[in-house]
Amino acid sequence: MINKPEEISLRTSSSERRGEILTSMDELPTTPEIVSLGKKELQEVWKHLTEQTRQTFSGKDLKRVFSGVTPEVGGMSVGESRIPPQVLNELEEICKRFAPNILVVRHTHVQGPDDKSSYFSIVNLRSASRVIQNNPDVFPPAAQSNLKDWLKNNREEWWSDLPLSDANGDMPEIRYGVLSGFPAKSAKIFRTHCRAKKKVQLPPSLDPKMTEFFRNYTGDQLALKDDNQDLMTKLLELYGGDLSPEEKDILVRGSRVGGQVAQQGFLGIDGPKDVAYCIALDELYVQSGIDTIGQTPRQRLKSLLTHFFWPNKR
Repeated sequence: MINKPEEISLRTSSSERRGEILTSMDELPTTPEIVSLGKKELQEVWKHLTEQTRQTFSGKDLKRVFSGVTPEVGGMSVGESRIPPQVLNELEEICKRFAPNILVVRHTHVQGPDDKSSYFSIVNLRSASRVIQNNPDVFPPAAQSNLKDWLKNNREEWWSDLPLSDANGDMPEIRYGVLSGFPAKSAKIFRTHCRAKKKVQLPPSLDPKMTEFFRNYTGDQLALKDDNQDLMTKLLELYGGDLSPEEKDILVRGSRVGGQVAQQGFLGIDGPKDVAYCIALDELYVQSGIDTIGQTPRQRLKSLLTHFFWPNKR
């Protein structure tokens, strides 16, 4: 979550200014039309779900994927503290009847860490198709020509919740990032960042505070401070001899960015544009009112007040 004063001040900019920063709505994974259609479909689906399934999916994930702010959300089925198979089966069947745009992909051949759980994805086909068409350098032609088939039968090309994609290069991780609603540039930066950080070998004798600083650098928003960037640069000069100039730059300048509602956070190096991206998705989500579906009267009132006063919170 963004909480630095200089970043929060970006939220006081006018919509026109943010539009200039964002440059194009094509960069977003959803549109007002996709969000509106998703809201109508979720309202219909919600009517036909049992109380157990409603309770299971009462959080924001299902609303986020129906709205398209994230084309895909995933989870685990079976096993302790996981989504029961019957609940997932019910959601899948109801979506087939009332929201065929929503696809449940079961990664049945992939086991979770306890060998009793299996993974699944819920995909908004409109939103997924949009990000795939907008990023032809990231996705293969097969993803455009037959999206459902590609998602179901080519998991190793796009799904990477488990560390299984190294043999396929960086593309599965990058594609998964884009399908999660993040900008393609940031998905690429994140993958480079992960690989680069593993190359840095800090000596055991290093001051534990320096080791902790390195480990928490991006997650704690430390990259936004000049003094910390200088310290990170010095650490990389000493212990990052195998890093390329690009990798060093990403490790030094990369910082986590996130929205209030729609985005969970991603790694970026273009502050104003990254913040504008998050705000734009937040606004599409909040102003649609999709968050009120399935809420209690008290929760609905809170969401409506957030919607009403949203322009003053930017």
